[in-house]
Amino acid sequence: MDSQMSEGFTMLLQEGEQCYNETPPQARTRSTTKKSQRGRNFSVEEDILLVKAWLNTDVDLIQGNDKKPMTFWERISVSYHEHKTETIVERSMHSLSNRWSIIQLGTNKFCEYLAQVESKNPSGGSEHDKIYEAKAMYRQFQKITFQFEHCWNVLRKVPKWDSHMVQMKLRRKLIRSSSPSTPEAINSGEDNDVENALVDFERPLGKKTSKERVRKRKSKDCPTLNIMEVLSKLKEEKKRSYKERNKQIYMAKKEIIRIEKQKLEIEQRKEEREQRKEEWEIMMMDTSSLSPMQQEYIQSRQMEILEKRRTK
Repeated sequence: MDSQMSEGFTMLLQEGEQCYNETPPQARTRSTTKKSQRGRNFSVEEDILLVKAWLNTDVDLIQGNDKKPMTFWERISVSYHEHKTETIVERSMHSLSNRWSIIQLGTNKFCEYLAQVESKNPSGGSEHDKIYEAKAMYRQFQKITFQFEHCWNVLRKVPKWDSHMVQMKLRRKLIRSSSPSTPEAINSGEDNDVENALVDFERPLGKKTSKERVRKRKSKDCPTLNIMEVLSKLKEEKKRSYKERNKQIYMAKKEIIRIEKQKLEIEQRKEEREQRKEEWEIMMMDTSSLSPMQQEYIQSRQMEILEKRRTK
């Protein structure tokens, strides 16, 4: 009986091996490929493609009455896969969104450090030195090397990214002005600021979410300002500053003209004094020791001086 059981077990193993060997090679390759793609890290080419897809996608929910509106990240995903090459693997919308959040947070931190470097020494040092110092600060405080310089080089040249950074700075300023001045509150405000900036700028809010956010802000009795109002105030301040600068330039030019005119009058008076002195010397000159020709010249000059005096 033992020998019969052993023979049956051996047959089962052989059948199992045969079934495995009959599996199509394409199916095994496809399964392995999907698994490897799912865990594959983003390449530099993929990061740049994602950044460009984000830049080229507007936060606009209205697409017509006869079409189902696409979310912000659905449109980014469509743009990403329309422009990708064959060597770039498929990425889910969730994967693209998570990757962009990582890129954005790292790049925002780097921009903050770079702004600190430029504020300390705005005119001295080359751009390369400032970038190197900002990366050193990032490595010191974040405990990791800045890995998204290739993304930053694309973002730094586009107005949409500049607008995004302005909005984040305004939000941070508003939160700091409305929060208690304790270290815990400041840190909490900064974290919430980054989170709110990511949500507000990237994912358009629905009506219910917007109303709920307004209700919460009112319940906390925190002073809130509309971003457009803040931008309008900044624009007015810039306009007033421009007018004041033009006024200062006009007054400076007016003062320069006055000084030049005063110098010219002084020079004219000096020339008149020298001329009167010369005429006096000619009129009082003794011609007895001069030659007849010299006497004639002096007499003609004296007549000219007398004639000029009479006409005045």
